[in-house]
Amino acid sequence: MKNHFPASLRINGIYSEVSQLKNPSIQVILTETNGEYLYRRMTLTNIGNTNSKKITDPLTLDVRIPCKETLLLHTLRGDDNSKESFFPVDKRVSVGENIVLTPSGGRSSSTTAFPFIDFTIDGKVVLLAIGWSGKWKCTVNRDETTVHITVGLAHAAFFLYPEESVELPSIFLLEGVEGEPASSVRRRFRRILLKDMNPLPNRKKLPIAIQPFDRYYHSELSDFWRTEEGQLKTLEGANKIGGMDTYWLDAAWFANGFPSGVGNYTFHEGFPNGLKFLSEAVSQSKKELVVWFEPERVHEESDVFNLHPEFLLACSADEKNYLYNLGNDEAYAWLYRLLSAYIRGNGIHHFRQDFNMSPLPYWTENDEKDREGICEIKHIMGLYRLWDDLKTEFPDLYIDNCSSGGRRIDLETVRRAVPLWRSDIACRPITKTNPSDIWNQNQILALTEYLPYHSSCAWEPKANDIRSSATEGIACAFDVLNSDFDFSAADIATKEVKSLQQYWDGDFYALTTPTLDENVFVAYQLSKKESGYAAIFRRRACEENCYSLRLQDIDVFANYSVIVSDEHYIRKTQNVRGAILFKGFDVFLPDPQTSAIVIYQKINSDA
Repeated sequence: MKNHFPASLRINGIYSEVSQLKNPSIQVILTETNGEYLYRRMTLTNIGNTNSKKITDPLTLDVRIPCKETLLLHTLRGDDNSKESFFPVDKRVSVGENIVLTPSGGRSSSTTAFPFIDFTIDGKVVLLAIGWSGKWKCTVNRDETTVHITVGLAHAAFFLYPEESVELPSIFLLEGVEGEPASSVRRRFRRILLKDMNPLPNRKKLPIAIQPFDRYYHSELSDFWRTEEGQLKTLEGANKIGGMDTYWLDAAWFANGFPSGVGNYTFHEGFPNGLKFLSEAVSQSKKELVVWFEPERVHEESDVFNLHPEFLLACSADEKNYLYNLGNDEAYAWLYRLLSAYIRGNGIHHFRQDFNMSPLPYWTENDEKDREGICEIKHIMGLYRLWDDLKTEFPDLYIDNCSSGGRRIDLETVRRAVPLWRSDIACRPITKTNPSDIWNQNQILALTEYLPYHSSCAWEPKANDIRSSATEGIACAFDVLNSDFDFSAADIATKEVKSLQQYWDGDFYALTTPTLDENVFVAYQLSKKESGYAAIFRRRACEENCYSLRLQDIDVFANYSVIVSDEHYIRKTQNVRGAILFKGFDVFLPDPQTSAIVIYQKINSDA
């Protein structure tokens, strides 16, 4: 199905004050993809031989859409490592109302906003995705006849030097057809990301990884685990688990460790051979290697601090941490050579880039006079350049986008990288006061409507824990150094995740809505037309033991082979009419805080 945008979406709405500048030295270059959707990137270049006039708050999108009756806005909260991370936000916008959406601290999906938004305007949906990994701003103003939507930087007022170029936030627009629900438009958006903006090399699957950093790094086993011997022992445990395909070394390999060792690229004393022996052992185990880096944050007295202080930006609010200046060409070149050498020399398959700081005050304090916003722009351009250059040099490289969890998720990061650790709620095991199984279920329901790729971590090989966290992949903080660990349970659990990977490039249906209530069932479905699966969860306070599963995208005239796998992975197979699967197929979960997986395959059709 092809949609064609009205002229107001396709042609107008380009850039506010840039278009008004009476200054021929500014060249505006738009890179656009039109057709089913609009994807726009904008570059401003000073082609004159003197400094340009000041450019104030340029907009990538400035559009007015007729709206006479109802305006509904749907988006998500940003990540803040809490029960409300990525929780849905639904708002009816009244005439005269002015809404400003912008993330906090300079990271694109942090706390106060999420750069994927859809608007239902008099019954017709327009989905907007924003690509900017800093502090973007979207404004929504409604009057009696129109809705006015703009997208740009939160604040910018700068001139450009001769021959200087800057990029602005990219935008993506997808328009629904008359009467099409917002959930359907989101499914089409997700398909477009899978097809046209897929960040995975050769369309590989997400990793199923051992990752017990948070379990061991702060425990009595920390000194042992932070050694080559400890890592090899952890790998030995992972090799007893059949579903695992990836070994994940998080922030433990460098001198002084996390968090005060960032900026050190010398190895911790427990790794006298660097990662050479570990990398070789991982390859021999037919696994891939994830290694954690945090190149943008530099702690005082670290290697980078001592070698190249001129590459760092300081902030008066934090005298111990510095921001590595990716907007400085010399700094960029030095860092790129360093990271490239580490990836090649250590056999790294997954480059995990974390970012545990709010960069906005570093940018604002270091902007030149009359160049407000320029530090942010140059830094974000440097980030994209880094990832693009790494993917060019290493075509099979995965990039894992982490930022204190999922605080830097936007259109430009998701088309280059995957948030394998979608929120730091995964840093803790499930407890009554930390019911992260519930929070993970909500995140899957909310995020997967927009994003094809994201994953989280489970601490125990219990079906409910694993299924609550897993998407196409999962990180496992299993206690594999414990001789009493149940390797058999972990083997079964991870093999199920691997068997279900095939469905995650299908359509996603949230069969229930995200909620913090503990007395409900929760369910979602992945559909590949003739086959798929549903995950069902009975929460801890839910008194009912039967859930009526109503599958979507089903041929009601067909017969299906249906496998139900309960909390103990006991599987029962039966043939079921499509009409029953569509109207209500009873799934029994006799105990609270348990789960079931329902896998279906079309057998035949009477039609």
